[in-house]
Amino acid sequence: MWCRVVFDFLKAYLSGCNLLRSALFSVIVALMAADAAAQTCVGTTSIVCTYSGASGPVGDPPSGPVTGNNNLTNNITATGTATQALTFVQFGTSTLINDGIINGQVNTHAGVLGAGSFTPTAITVNHGTINGILRTLVDYGGDATVYNTGIVNGAIIVTPLDSVFGSAKIYNSGQALTLTTIRTSTLFGDTIVENSGTVLGYILSYNVDGLQGTQANTINSGTAAGITNIAGLGNASIVNSGFAGIVAASSDSGSAAVSNSGLIQGSVAATSGSGPASISNAGSIQGPVAATSSSGPASVINSGSIKGTVSAIANSGPASVINTGSIRGTVQVTSDYNGSAGPGAFLTNAGLIDGSGQYAAIDLTNVLLDARMTLNLLTGSRVIGRITIPGDATIPGQTPTVINIQGGRMASSILTFGDSNNEFGLADTGATINVTNAIYVVSGNSVAIVDPSSFAVNSRNMVDVTHVIGSLATGRLSSPAPASSDGMAIGFAPSGNVARDMIDNAFASLAYAGQDRVLANNPNFTAADGTSVWAQGFGGRRVAPEDGPTLRSVNNLYGGALGVDKTVQAGLRLGAFIGGGSLQSDLDLNAGRTTSDLAFAGLYGRYALNGGFVDFSLIGGGSGNSSSRRVDNNLAPSGVDYALAHYAGWFVTPELALGFERPLGSNLTLTPTVRVRYLAAGFDAYQENGSAANLAVASRVSHYFEERAGIALTRSFNGVGRGTLQLTGTAGGVSLQRAGDSGVNAVLLGQSLAFATPGRSNVIGYYAGANIDWRHASGASFFAATEFNGMSDSSRTITGRGGVKITF
Repeated sequence: MWCRVVFDFLKAYLSGCNLLRSALFSVIVALMAADAAAQTCVGTTSIVCTYSGASGPVGDPPSGPVTGNNNLTNNITATGTATQALTFVQFGTSTLINDGIINGQVNTHAGVLGAGSFTPTAITVNHGTINGILRTLVDYGGDATVYNTGIVNGAIIVTPLDSVFGSAKIYNSGQALTLTTIRTSTLFGDTIVENSGTVLGYILSYNVDGLQGTQANTINSGTAAGITNIAGLGNASIVNSGFAGIVAASSDSGSAAVSNSGLIQGSVAATSGSGPASISNAGSIQGPVAATSSSGPASVINSGSIKGTVSAIANSGPASVINTGSIRGTVQVTSDYNGSAGPGAFLTNAGLIDGSGQYAAIDLTNVLLDARMTLNLLTGSRVIGRITIPGDATIPGQTPTVINIQGGRMASSILTFGDSNNEFGLADTGATINVTNAIYVVSGNSVAIVDPSSFAVNSRNMVDVTHVIGSLATGRLSSPAPASSDGMAIGFAPSGNVARDMIDNAFASLAYAGQDRVLANNPNFTAADGTSVWAQGFGGRRVAPEDGPTLRSVNNLYGGALGVDKTVQAGLRLGAFIGGGSLQSDLDLNAGRTTSDLAFAGLYGRYALNGGFVDFSLIGGGSGNSSSRRVDNNLAPSGVDYALAHYAGWFVTPELALGFERPLGSNLTLTPTVRVRYLAAGFDAYQENGSAANLAVASRVSHYFEERAGIALTRSFNGVGRGTLQLTGTAGGVSLQRAGDSGVNAVLLGQSLAFATPGRSNVIGYYAGANIDWRHASGASFFAATEFNGMSDSSRTITGRGGVKITF
């Protein structure tokens, strides 16, 4: 309303200018005669006046406005310091160019005497400084245009008056107090403002009398305190990629649209009487946002950030909000639309809606009971605050609200609908719930979704950690450690044949998805009767990429073992060990963490005959586990709960390997190896606490079979630095199968819930590596190894390891 009052005032003011024209002309002529020496005018049909004086007015030639020539051009070029500048023509082009300083008003006027021609145009170009109002007007003519690259310490007003055709245009890359384009009694032109400079006040664009299809457009990539566009039958459009304060676009029957990719530090409104009203934000808006249409559609699309209430209001059309960014405030959708065309009213969220401190995060209760309303909560959606929906289950035949919830790779969650009085929820409104791609239950006014990632990670981690533990024994079986005079060897490198150590130890624990960086130290003691006592430490990391519904995880492990082995008869060596370790798994999105303390023991042995060997081992152990599962809860003060649990676990894994060494001559050895392993890993039942969606999980057992086949090609070089150098290349394949019942049985919100453990049941892969081992005659040695690993679940791993050993 206030915009219309301002417009009526300006229109009356500009109309009053017609009464003053004759008097103004005579004053200008007198001023020109008084300072004719400072102004030079040449031409007859195209008159160019140049002013370079120190002070005084600039305007028409002393003879006054020239009439009767349709091609008349009157140009004013000011390079000095003037008190004012005015130029007028009837039918031609009125142009004023300022490169100097004008300490007063500037008027560029075309079509001043009327006569109904469409040809007059008015152009003002300012590269200097104007310390007053800059007006550019056209009567009964074409376009009125201002180009400003300088400074205007006053308003810039551009107006076509009483014209069928003609547009008002401002292109500003300098500085001005305000920018105003006004079209009155003109039917086919536009009002256009393009600002890349600085506007200390408002940008106003009025096009109230234009026909349908005309435009009131503002494009701002600079700075403005505010932007207002008003259209009648035409369209009002504001595009901001710079900085603005309050922004508003309105149209009586055309479209009203605001698009922002910059910063708006105030409210944003798009209002239309019978056309569409739309707001699109990919930048930042620090204020309330409202799209309103009386009989057309109203929509808000946000992929940026909004801090304030977001409203889409359509009295008889569909209203919608789509959010993939962040909204910190209440989202309201109001619609009376019950037509069959289109999607009806809807709210779609795949971002954050945070209603902290507000009465609700999502309020859909202003939608009529017979209107179609849909709430879509997609993957990535987070809501903090209450969600209220329309509907009344006691009214037969009503159109229920449809709620579509899409799962995916995200944290567990619980959404509770309704206000503080348990009204406008699921039960009393008769809403329809559709949940896809998720493990969920619906209970009362709540929908709870479970992220299964931790169940998949826990089982697979037991495969990883038992591989590393098994490599401690297989490394001992490859070759006994060389003994010094006192039988002691201390260091970080595996002892014996490095080629087999790499295959049996390092690659045994690295030959499938996500495992990297396993390091071991190996101090050992060998007694005179052949009994060896050894101690080893291990550490590693496995990174599992996201796969299906499971999130990416990072798994770290470390520990150590103490063992003893002895040759009990020719070709047969047996041993035993005990140890402990720790395992920690972290899920992406801070969705959960599991820590496990491990204790284990094992038996192992090797039987060697005719260049071949058979390795066997049996390892068992237990775990104490603590889990923390994130639960996004829209009613929690911070929007997040954590479900905590403690439970025990166990594992048993036997392994059998067959291999042989084949000398190829010239210190070259080929060692193929085939291994088969079984793993049973169990977890006890547990009850979570600490969240609004605690799980009670039954005990479960996972079963795995693993087969590995690989070769190592080793070349030895004697006499390298008073020692022996060995270079080894390795390659092999891996196959892992999950067998038996892999399901999880639980209770959530008082309802039974059963689901399959996610992850692929069958995985195959390959590895390739290179090793270097140098042993000094004194007993010191150095080794390094690297490996690339690829699996059918798209995981890729590159690993490296190295160490030294000193024997004395």
